[in-house]
Amino acid sequence: MRIIGHLDRVTASQIRGWALDADAAALPVQLEVRINGHFFSTVVAEKPRPDVAAKNLHPTGNCGFVIDLQPDQQLGAADLVSVRVVGMSRDLSGSPMLCKPSTTTGASRSAFGDAVAPSQAAAGEESTHPPSLFTLPALPTFPAPPQRTSFRIFVDSFVALFLRTMKARFGTQRFGYFLAVLEPLFYIVLMRGSRLLAGRGGGFLGEEAGVDGFFYHAIGIISFFIFMRVFNSCLGAINSTTALFNYRQLKPIDSILVTAVIEVGLMLTLFSVIVMILVLIDHKVEADDLLMFLTAASLLFLLGVGLGLLADVYTAKSPALRKFVEIINRPLLFMSGAFFTMQDLPAVIKPYIVWNPILHGVDLCRGALLSAYDSPGDWIYLLTWVLASLWFGLAAYRRNLYRLTQA
Repeated sequence: MRIIGHLDRVTASQIRGWALDADAAALPVQLEVRINGHFFSTVVAEKPRPDVAAKNLHPTGNCGFVIDLQPDQQLGAADLVSVRVVGMSRDLSGSPMLCKPSTTTGASRSAFGDAVAPSQAAAGEESTHPPSLFTLPALPTFPAPPQRTSFRIFVDSFVALFLRTMKARFGTQRFGYFLAVLEPLFYIVLMRGSRLLAGRGGGFLGEEAGVDGFFYHAIGIISFFIFMRVFNSCLGAINSTTALFNYRQLKPIDSILVTAVIEVGLMLTLFSVIVMILVLIDHKVEADDLLMFLTAASLLFLLGVGLGLLADVYTAKSPALRKFVEIINRPLLFMSGAFFTMQDLPAVIKPYIVWNPILHGVDLCRGALLSAYDSPGDWIYLLTWVLASLWFGLAAYRRNLYRLTQA
């Protein structure tokens, strides 16, 4: 059998359509009618349909069907009618179909098919029309979802992007987390190794400035990398998540904050691990003022975010400018106190290099942990740079927000 047909219309009092077997058009087909999934009746498609004959689909056009429903079988607006050939599992085209609401003047049809006069509906009176025999049950009511505040939307977006970034950066690599902290660890080992070869600093784990030399250089290098890794992670963070900005909840600044938090978390975790290892092997580790160290590290973090945001806004659409920024970043490792203190600076270059705010932040971190070292770093100068960088960074971000969200 090759069935062709269509369920044309379903009203409260009538079901109509047409159907034929293209392989035996002269023989009428028997149809099965179901209402809301329950069997209702069968009907033979043999009513005249001149429109079907005019399209050369049937030789005589006697392939239509009409079911007139009795008053006690009236359908409601929520009733679903399906029609198929007896013995087949596939419905006709247009089936299933919902019953069309009544258009009778002066009356409306309820959700379950009961005709209600406007005056009765206003007075809350019962309908005089008989109820439908095939109405669907009412759906349960669900409580409205709680309205999220702007802060809650930001937190949810931040957490989702944080998990996505962590998985993308470290989830696909076997030693992903170790490789993330390999660079600062390499510089610490390199510095201690060079001191050992030069016969200075009491060997690889010898004392320096009255504390363990490994710990002494770990303070400077990790403090510097708190700034540098945060800055570099912000540089390019917007471009890496441009495809996600189709979600209205996600903003470009979210990607910058997520990458910055990940980097500072890695650096502080590495520093904590180094301290615990040195303590376990009974080496001298000192923490004179941990709160001041965290304050200085936080200022370096915010400086990296502010300058990174400012740089990323203007390099997001300019790869050439980004290359230039990366080039001028490279000498900072040797100009920011990672390997030396401000007191060790030669008098010839000291007046010029002290303009570097990163040098002040790194030296303040070292001075906060080492009781034997009194840092000449300037808190006010560092804080001024932090506030200025955040102000200019956020202003540039606000000015270019539309451009940044365009893929």
